[in-house]
Amino acid sequence: MRRTNIYLTDEELRLLSERARLENTSMAELVRRILYKELGLVGDDLSRQEVIRRSAGAWSDRSEDELEELRMFRSRSRTFDAQ
Repeated sequence: MRRTNIYLTDEELRLLSERARLENTSMAELVRRILYKELGLVGDDLSRQEVIRRSAGAWSDRSEDELEELRMFRSRSRTFDAQ
C-alpha cells in the first residue's frame, strides 16, 4: 500500500468524515472502499463477477436450519439498520 494525497472541497471532506464516523472506520478505508466499488474491484483486485464465480456453491452444504437462522439474522439486521 502506498500513501497519496488528494484535494477535497470542505463539503466533500465533511461528508467523508461524517460517513467514516457513522461506519466506524477511517476516512482512508472509506476512500478505498469507494474506489474499489467505483472501479469494480473487490479485495485483491478481483472483479465482482470473479468473486461471484469463485463463491458459487459455497453454501450448498448448509442445512435448512442453518439457512433459516441466517435469514432470521439478516431480517433482524435490516430492522436494526432502519432505526
